[in-house]
Amino acid sequence: MKLACLIIHSNANFNETKAVLDALSTNIGLIYELRDITHGAHEGRVGTLLIEGKESGLIGEVNPQVLENWNWRIQYRV
Repeated sequence: MKLACLIIHSNANFNETKAVLDALSTNIGLIYELRDITHGAHEGRVGTLLIEGKESGLIGEVNPQVLENWNWRIQYRV
């Protein structure tokens, strides 16, 4: 089973993403641990998700330079 989540708006941050992970884990009865890691995504704002001691995923922010390199930007519609 796999799951992905993307939060994209001008004030999105690690804490908001972790809050979604916390809500999901509470609702499905999942106990997890986060461990800081070094990753090119965004230094200091990324961690590995551990379930039963096994690395099971990543959580974090995408480096603004990566967003710029891929020409990803938020577009607002009225």
